[in-house]
Amino acid sequence: MNDELATRSRGSVSFVGMWHTHPGGAPDPSPTDQDAMARLFAGAEFQGHSFLMLIVGGSSKSPLTAVHVFDRNE
Repeated sequence: MNDELATRSRGSVSFVGMWHTHPGGAPDPSPTDQDAMARLFAGAEFQGHSFLMLIVGGSSKSPLTAVHVFDRNE
């Protein structure tokens, strides 16, 4: 899907990052999240230098949000 969108937009639109929730927990990257970022950097599909991850944790009455930037060079 990313390839099709990048081609159709002549490279002006592409994958930036992902979002997900940690219901009842802190909005910190889990080992699974960190592994997903490592796999994105290791794969040939995405050549971005950094990826953005938005995590929403806490509860519906008291949500916690955090944004994490993963850099290819780190």
